[in-house]
Amino acid sequence: MPFDLTDISLQFHDVSFDEIEKFLARISSRLQRLYLTIHLNNTFLYADRWERLIRNHMPYLYIFDFKYLIYKYDRPNDYTISNQLFDRFKSSFWYERKWFFQYQHWSCKNDDFAGIFYSTNPYRRKCYELYRCETYETIVHSASHLKIGIDCLPNNVMIHFPNVTELTLIENDNESKERSMTNINCIIPLTQLTHLVIFDPHFSISQLIELLRFSSNMQSLTFIGVSFTSRCRLSVEQMDLVRSISKTSKVTELCIEDDCSLAYIQFFADLCPRLQRLEIVLLERQIKSIIQFLLSSNMSDLFWLCLRDISNETSRKVQKIIDHEKLIIDYNVKDHYTGLYFWW
Repeated sequence: MPFDLTDISLQFHDVSFDEIEKFLARISSRLQRLYLTIHLNNTFLYADRWERLIRNHMPYLYIFDFKYLIYKYDRPNDYTISNQLFDRFKSSFWYERKWFFQYQHWSCKNDDFAGIFYSTNPYRRKCYELYRCETYETIVHSASHLKIGIDCLPNNVMIHFPNVTELTLIENDNESKERSMTNINCIIPLTQLTHLVIFDPHFSISQLIELLRFSSNMQSLTFIGVSFTSRCRLSVEQMDLVRSISKTSKVTELCIEDDCSLAYIQFFADLCPRLQRLEIVLLERQIKSIIQFLLSSNMSDLFWLCLRDISNETSRKVQKIIDHEKLIIDYNVKDHYTGLYFWW
């Protein structure tokens, strides 16, 4: 077990404070930055236990980034959450270190309860997460990565992230299943975004086009849990926007961690004509046509390809297609448990 860690980021679900205390006491003598997210255990809200642990075992700690999450599925009746617990995080110990905390709660659909208790040190964070709370800080300078999750941003959110270059959009819980790009453009300068991660199965191609329209410096796109297998239908206006975006597109990396049809691969090739690295899950019934398209002159800048979640049989089939049709001559291949990798 390492004993010289300076940074650690942990996320636990239904783990006791005793277990975490033993772990941190063993490895934290040189710890400077601790990032911790907890679900389903309010023993982590006892400030005196944290104070003893930090005083005795974390003498160099200067960032304590703590989040205790309660979602609408978490059976809140199991908790004893009171203002007394939160008030203990306002003692001189926390004040001297400039570690401040806030509690937000709200009603979800069907009157289910949800909330969050979290440290309010965003000026020290590189990654900032927006939850469905009533109030936010006004401006966050230090964050370079912004995660927006749980719900659409309300129109009256007055917060700005002037230095964000990476944006992650997490599944939207709004009944309309639509997320306004206009609101996002109000809180971050889209023109300076370089990395976009979508973790929302309801995110649409039209929303992507709208977002990329204002994100001229985007370099990488990642889609997780977004299936691109339905028919790719674009209006005349959207096709005009795709052509306009493609002329100046700087996207060189694309990752789609779900089935992707040939039609959508062709769409992304048109949208991002300078792709160099591609990671996808093959649609089994279109293997040959997809491989032929990817390794043809249609994507002349491509030099790295990963085919995820691929069986041994499909792996052999892909290599046979490449060799038989001489799609690429001099290439390297590695069969790994995470996927089949090609580079040339």
